[in-house]
Amino acid sequence: MSIDQTQHETKVLDDTLIAVQKKKEILQDEKQYYLDKGLKSRAEFWDSITDMDDVEKALNKTIFDQTVDDYMVVFRMLRSLDKMLDSPYYGKIRIKEDGKEQELYIGLTGFNDPPAPFILDWRAPISSLFYDYEVGPAQYTVEDTTNDVELLSKNQIKIEKGKLQYIINSSLKIDDEILQEALSHNTSEKMRNVVATIQKEQNNIIRLPYKTNVIVQGVAGSGKTSIALHRIAFLLYRQRNVLNSRNIQILSPNTVFEDYISNVLPEMGEENIKSINFDRIINDYYYERKQKVENKAEQYERILKLRKLTPDISYKNSIQIISDLETFLQGNIFKYLHFSDFVKENFVMEKESIIEVFKQYYNLPLWQIKNKIKGQLAVKSALWDFEYNEHKTNIAIERYLRYLTPKNLNYILYTDFLKEHGFTFTKYNGKIKYEDAFPIMLIDDYLEGLSSFTSIQHLVVDEMQDYSPMQFRVLNILYPCSKTILGDYGQSMCPKESKQAIEQLHSLFDNSMYLTINRCYRTSEEIGDLCNTIGGREDVVMVRKGGNKPKVIKVKDDSEFIDRLKEILNEVADREYKNIAIITKDQDECDYYVEILKNANIQVETITAKSVTLPNGLIVVPSFQSKGLEFDCVIIPNAGENNYSSEFEYQNLYISASRSLHHLFVLYKGQPCVPLQKYLDKHNN
Repeated sequence: MSIDQTQHETKVLDDTLIAVQKKKEILQDEKQYYLDKGLKSRAEFWDSITDMDDVEKALNKTIFDQTVDDYMVVFRMLRSLDKMLDSPYYGKIRIKEDGKEQELYIGLTGFNDPPAPFILDWRAPISSLFYDYEVGPAQYTVEDTTNDVELLSKNQIKIEKGKLQYIINSSLKIDDEILQEALSHNTSEKMRNVVATIQKEQNNIIRLPYKTNVIVQGVAGSGKTSIALHRIAFLLYRQRNVLNSRNIQILSPNTVFEDYISNVLPEMGEENIKSINFDRIINDYYYERKQKVENKAEQYERILKLRKLTPDISYKNSIQIISDLETFLQGNIFKYLHFSDFVKENFVMEKESIIEVFKQYYNLPLWQIKNKIKGQLAVKSALWDFEYNEHKTNIAIERYLRYLTPKNLNYILYTDFLKEHGFTFTKYNGKIKYEDAFPIMLIDDYLEGLSSFTSIQHLVVDEMQDYSPMQFRVLNILYPCSKTILGDYGQSMCPKESKQAIEQLHSLFDNSMYLTINRCYRTSEEIGDLCNTIGGREDVVMVRKGGNKPKVIKVKDDSEFIDRLKEILNEVADREYKNIAIITKDQDECDYYVEILKNANIQVETITAKSVTLPNGLIVVPSFQSKGLEFDCVIIPNAGENNYSSEFEYQNLYISASRSLHHLFVLYKGQPCVPLQKYLDKHNN
């Protein structure tokens, strides 16, 4: 950067900070005005409440609510301005459009008060030029209009605490210097926004149309969660007349993940949105029906003990079960129903006539067929019963329809359906198995109809590889809205089956797009080599250059494990890492090492299914609970063949190793497991 350019950019920054500070002072006065107005309105309301009629009370409430809304708008604007005083923008483009040149800066939020330059919100259509194009001919689209421009230059700018750190010409792509510098940072307690280093492939996904069902297959560390959150921020900006923070929801893998991502949207000037997970959905559903159901972690632990997917679990996780079950219900429901004559005092509708109504509408769900039968009974009762009483008739019809379907028909149908395919329906530890919960819900939807969350207009689903096609079928019933779905088949229990299911997933959604991302930004090439060898991945492109090589260490017993652990902790002590994770195969192994560490007087935190926040320091966590998270340093306590001996367990090990940002230590007892030995052989030759 030349001296003249530095001086110019320093003056632009100074002018921007002056304008931002001036705007902030104006808004602070407005904030105080709305606060005083609200307090006065509330005081007057309570002083006069006994003299007000209902109309006056409603009017007073409307005025107060509007004042609160105005206050919150100003409050959020002030929050954005505070962020701008630290770093008002991070990019700059110079374009030529219709023969006219102009300089545009790009930041988290837009700003255009003199003497500041024109700062674009990163989500504005024209801002896509910064992410998508090299210097030369370029295009951006506003609504349905495409605008041709010439991109003359593109710069990345780093500003910290209101001071210009550097400006880099990045005429080709957002990569190398700033990206590599950003990737080298230690992790923090919360995920941060990455608007300054969004890559072209990520930007293209973020900006896809609101109504498109987006399905993203991305390798571990490809930024899937960041894409999801920045897409939410983009949709909130571009669809502000339709979407708000209350009608978008995230389906997250666990509560720790929910807390981990909770800072990203507020950093970008948006309100946080609610998260939910499937465990909560099915637990609430079956609790209302006085049934207990497994959660995902319990299912994972159960299958880990089997060391493989049994044929019945594989079938229930396939896309085939959906059409099989729907065909079974439609083709067999008739024989389960108790048809009889409808008799009410002076009116009789014969069984055969009711069956004819059923046959006329047999292709509909049963609850809709019952509505048709109800309509026919009501109309004919009114026509033929000379002592017709609507209330009594409705009671008689409801009684008849209840008798039509036997008690616990959903479980009867599911048991017979499984029997037809050579399987049995059994509970585990007194609970409905996780993989059985969703077919039963689909049967319930056929029998009685499931209630939908119609207030939600867009749903984000992370870690899609952990959901079966049947779960997505049920999800479409519960959330009949557009979705952004992200995951990685390589991080599933069985990658081959998961890959096939994910590739077929689009068939469950209208207006869907399936995209892949193979670039990993999380960890270094060296650590990535070990991870990809364990996971059998050949499709991963590592972006981070250099870094620490993973270390594979043999230990003979728990005493030596403690000695090596202390050496590892001393080795990384000066790195100021926020967290160091010992990732175990399962919960039993997690409990085992927690006890060993406590006996050695080593302070340790744990993450369980009940954890809410991501702790700092040394953490012990089972592999399944680490999904979606990342750690500065990862330690695998025992990757020996006695602990990991099946393909299923190798994938578990891959998930654990791929959580690492900067350091990876793999310890083992006895002989190394097969993929670890393969890595050692490759690097010893």
